[in-house]
Amino acid sequence: MKKIILMLVAGLMLVASPVDAREFREKRAIKTPFENDSVLQADDKSGGPVGAPTVSLDQEFIRKAIEKLMANWGTGDIENYLGERFPNRSELISALNNHVPFDARIEVKSIRAIKVIGQKTKQGDDGRPLLVSVVSAEVETDVHYQDARIGNTRLRGSGEYLFELTTRQKS
Repeated sequence: MKKIILMLVAGLMLVASPVDAREFREKRAIKTPFENDSVLQADDKSGGPVGAPTVSLDQEFIRKAIEKLMANWGTGDIENYLGERFPNRSELISALNNHVPFDARIEVKSIRAIKVIGQKTKQGDDGRPLLVSVVSAEVETDVHYQDARIGNTRLRGSGEYLFELTTRQKS
């Protein structure tokens, strides 16, 4: 009887033992400076009330913007896609230039959970109205590169990306 109870306890301990941490990854929200940003409010000069409904954006337009950004990941052109307000902009650019293997490429596996967080209007240089939208998207990616020790390597990742998209408003 003691033997059966001991085996049962040992079996339960095996079942309850910690699982390899790489198997379960927790998604954690990143605090951003956008939370109190004026982009999230309707522009008082546009005549729209604060909290005005958002203008619907074409999902395909957002997908193409994400894919264009990712196509320039790991290149010197990535600077053109990072806004001046991007947190730790220079550190990210430095890390990409110094730590990303020269042959690394990123592949977008899926884009999901696209939502407009906030919008405002502003006047463009030509006097026509522009719509500035802050968009959140969950993107799954694979990074492929050749490691000198282990050969072809693929790193999977998933993250929430915040984009500020400026589009011409329909008159």
